[in-house]
Amino acid sequence: MSNEFELSRRKALAALGTIGVASAGAGLGTSAYFSDQETFQNNELTAGELDLKVDWEEHYSDWSDDEANLDDDNPDNDLDIVMDDPDDVAYVGLPYPDDPLIWVHEDDLDEFMANTGIDAFPDPDNSGTGDFPDYSEMPEGSTVCDYLADVGADDEGLSTFSDPDADPPVIGRTDGPDTRTGGVEIEGEPKPLVALDDVKPGDFGEITFSTHLCDNDGYLWMNADNVEYSENGVTEPEADDPDEEDGVVELPDVVQTALWYDGDCDNVLDEVTGELDIVALADVSGSIDGDEMTRITDAANIFIEQLSANTEPGDVEAALYTFGSPHTAPDEAVNEQRELQDLSNYITGGNGNLTQGPGGEFPNDPVDANATPMPAALDIASQVLDNEGRPDAKKVIVLVTDGGPNYAGDGPGGGTVTFSGAGHPYTSEQDNGSSDGNVSDDEKDETASVASSIFTNNGYEIWTVGITDEADLNMFLETGVAQPGTDQHTNVSGDFDGINAAALELANAITGQEEVIFQGTLRELLTALQSNDGRGIPLDAGLDTEYFETGYQADNGPDPEDDPDRECFRGLNTYCFGLAWWLPVNHGNEIQTDSAEFDIGFYTEQCRHNDGAGMNNESIDA
Repeated sequence: MSNEFELSRRKALAALGTIGVASAGAGLGTSAYFSDQETFQNNELTAGELDLKVDWEEHYSDWSDDEANLDDDNPDNDLDIVMDDPDDVAYVGLPYPDDPLIWVHEDDLDEFMANTGIDAFPDPDNSGTGDFPDYSEMPEGSTVCDYLADVGADDEGLSTFSDPDADPPVIGRTDGPDTRTGGVEIEGEPKPLVALDDVKPGDFGEITFSTHLCDNDGYLWMNADNVEYSENGVTEPEADDPDEEDGVVELPDVVQTALWYDGDCDNVLDEVTGELDIVALADVSGSIDGDEMTRITDAANIFIEQLSANTEPGDVEAALYTFGSPHTAPDEAVNEQRELQDLSNYITGGNGNLTQGPGGEFPNDPVDANATPMPAALDIASQVLDNEGRPDAKKVIVLVTDGGPNYAGDGPGGGTVTFSGAGHPYTSEQDNGSSDGNVSDDEKDETASVASSIFTNNGYEIWTVGITDEADLNMFLETGVAQPGTDQHTNVSGDFDGINAAALELANAITGQEEVIFQGTLRELLTALQSNDGRGIPLDAGLDTEYFETGYQADNGPDPEDDPDRECFRGLNTYCFGLAWWLPVNHGNEIQTDSAEFDIGFYTEQCRHNDGAGMNNESIDA
């Protein structure tokens, strides 16, 4: 398995406050071999044996006018934000849909997030919004682990902040009054990740963390450190408030919080979608053999079943098309075509097996062995959604491949792929095919251009699944084909390990199937994040398993860390976690001068030879 995890570019994410020491030990039985934790000592960066990287983006809303402004030159052109429940599914309740303070129209959500961004990592342009460069801007072989490892040159951690004018440029945390004591131009100490002071009723904030296990599969915990509450004196109005208690900092007891698995990494706790149209594209080029095609089919069954479990009957319609020249794959792989139809038509005989249905097939053109006409497949999938999709449905393309684009071109009809299904003839022509059996830069660029036009002009989401250990291919799929500004790429090892788990995760993410881990006061949350000898809340990669991370989910308390239902997080993949806080409007002077500060961290142990019960953080002699 490759030990590299590829860069993504996300509009809505950035990084962890500090990255700390890792410990390694070897022994017998269940002794831990590798662990890595994000600690808070001196804000210094030290590489670990089990490589865990984290990035983040933080938002703060105080209802100021600039949060709703869409155009500085036209102050009347504001975002569609309302303070009363509009009873319209097109509006998103923030910061927590079960207890929203405002509602933002879905068309304006990205702009609202940009307007409220205060702290991000990596933040190369110091905008308060996290950003990775796309695949075409990175040196060959670069990975997210390399990129994040360069935070704060000379092991200075995030205290260095971003400095694009340095040589080489320093890619760090947002530099500003929300992240440093003092203003942007004033040299000051870095603030904790969350610093709540001068909070007014109705204020709210949100952070989405993106975690990357750069090597082995691992157990994962979320924790907190540097927790500090302060009364900061007592004003006369605060002293007169009947809820004021002498010597008690009330703020952490009235601020509400929610923590959830953010499957699509979009900074919002999503509810299960309504109508959804999906076209799945499976690469059956010559590099896919019969056994591998069977494993892809099995994973497709799991994907369909999970989509069905997450949604109401009739909500989801899906199509399945294969593409490529399957010279070594079974003939039936090409014919496994299903037009856009209700999910119930995919599940037959009660066993969930996919069966051959009506539709056409991509011809074996170009004739070159292992040909993979990827841009044509994406283009035709988009045409299917145009002509056969429902008007109000969310539209998604899922591309599953073990290789890069490789196809014919350069001549009349040389790069033409035709498909006829459900009464609609579809044709797509590509010009930049090399026809030499190798993946060229021109073929990558043409594929990326087709993908970009699909989500830019049509608004269709593109998700990718790469069955490969090749770093360059994963980076291309993640940042050149998958929808930019998101984490919509999944990596599966070249030996197909984890493909079924990936199918479950993909279905949950696409349908907005996310799970709340905790909801309660800030003090209660931070207590949970400091439990288990400081490891914090044990996280679970399987949303379908009966594992309770906190007492919020079960009356009898959280499940143990080594519960067999707790699942590891897969290496080489991205997982996101959302954390929201808000001060309800029914609180007043008792919290007038109070403040609360804390950092958030993550801790991991490799799954192999461990049981999830945790280990100490010191080196263990063999």
